[in-house]
Amino acid sequence: MVRFLILLLLLGSVQAQTLYCGQDTNLSDKVTLSNLALRSEEFDNAAWANSTSTDVANSIIAPDGTLTADTIVALAQYSPNARGIYNNAAITVVAGTQYRWSVYLKKGTMRYGSFGPEESPSTANKYTVIDLDTCQPTFYKNTGYTTTGRSIGNGWCYVSVTTSVSITTGYFDIIMAPTATWNSTSYTSTTADNIYVWGASVQLASSPPDYIATAGSA
Repeated sequence: MVRFLILLLLLGSVQAQTLYCGQDTNLSDKVTLSNLALRSEEFDNAAWANSTSTDVANSIIAPDGTLTADTIVALAQYSPNARGIYNNAAITVVAGTQYRWSVYLKKGTMRYGSFGPEESPSTANKYTVIDLDTCQPTFYKNTGYTTTGRSIGNGWCYVSVTTSVSITTGYFDIIMAPTATWNSTSYTSTTADNIYVWGASVQLASSPPDYIATAGSA
């Protein structure tokens, strides 16, 4: 009986150690991930700037079920600028290294959204127009990158651009598009024009596409 009890204790100890190692391995996988886009759910924050648009914070349920997604609303004016948002401070990246620029978009009154990294020269701009009904790309600005999109339910699309542009800083543009093949920076808008946005991310393309919320630092 004593030997049997000792055996059970030993087996229990081994099992506990095995479970702990499994959990530790998962955690070590996660800590290698990073998101270079600051204030990833706070598009009304000073980290983001509006381009002939306004931001209505926490106005719709986000993909994670919280009331943290924003509405981007166009201003009723004609301007050479696009309608949307971009990060105020350039994101520093390693030239020639592949990064994944991703965001969650949902159709408002505008069926199409456009997003991607921007930098001079203009050939470094990697805009993609997305059909927010199908979550699929409909137009590409320039070449040298790959765009994917998929529906994640409740009208939300997860879209990402993977690119290795030869720049060291970049701006993350998230804008609304009037047509499926929009290739311009201006159009006539009204205050009824809007799309929904949540969860901007810039991470190494070699990392798993796991969204990580950020505040004031990566």
